[in-house]
Amino acid sequence: MLVLAVTHPDPISRNPRALSEGGRQQALFAARRLRELIGKRISLAAVASSPAARCLETAISVARELGETTKDDGTYEGRIHVVEALEQISGAPPKTRGDLKAVLNSLATTKMTEDQAVLLSVHGDLANMLSGSEEFAEEAASGGWFSVRPVVAGLDYAAVGISLRFCEALRAGGWVSCIARPAVVS
Repeated sequence: MLVLAVTHPDPISRNPRALSEGGRQQALFAARRLRELIGKRISLAAVASSPAARCLETAISVARELGETTKDDGTYEGRIHVVEALEQISGAPPKTRGDLKAVLNSLATTKMTEDQAVLLSVHGDLANMLSGSEEFAEEAASGGWFSVRPVVAGLDYAAVGISLRFCEALRAGGWVSCIARPAVVS
């Protein structure tokens, strides 16, 4: 199963922490970069997001840009799975790869085809769920990718584990790889 993950772009500083105007633009850049990296048209079998406003807004923006359609009334109600396990909680231990596997297991369907993917909209603690980061290893070790936004990742998920196809961060107006080579996350 192909999994596309994106960390939320820049939020505003007040609650609810929705995306800033610049963050909305970054979400579009992230969706376009995901499209470039996967190199083909895919449909989204599922969209999952942290319950945080900034992640939900990112999920909607990226899903729309990837060609996901809304319901007839233009809403995404019922189309985005709000997953508490994807919430970033201040002061809590970092999320684990086991948490990510549990979320993916809940979203996986046996009817998915090769041209379908699952989209995850998450926080900077995605770094703690993945391995293989070299350039941002210090940020991952200190709790996550919170000083770079957004980060996009492509994962292949199967019963044997998760392999990382790509992971890039938007930095100084350009996309920079977070990994030197694809890594297997077990």
